[in-house]
Amino acid sequence: MSHIHVQVENRQAGWTKKVELADDLWPLRVGSSEGCAIVLESPEVAPENAIIERLGAHNYVKALPGSAVRANGSVVGVGKSVRFDDTPLEIGAFRISVRY
Repeated sequence: MSHIHVQVENRQAGWTKKVELADDLWPLRVGSSEGCAIVLESPEVAPENAIIERLGAHNYVKALPGSAVRANGSVVGVGKSVRFDDTPLEIGAFRISVRY
């Protein structure tokens, strides 16, 4: 079984965490809710902030209502999917990188 390698950096708190997730968790939900695959503990993060999907050889992020997500240096519009492969996502003080 392959794994998803995720790195989460909190720029305000100055820490970085690396986690390995099972490949069968796609799509990955990101938010402050304990039900998310990637949990970001912060009041500035919505319970379900974004969804990360793998389509073919590429990563896409979809911003959910009430969220603020940046990919490739630009804000992702709510409901829009944006490809981000080698650049980290930004959600509040967090930077998230996804690799296989």
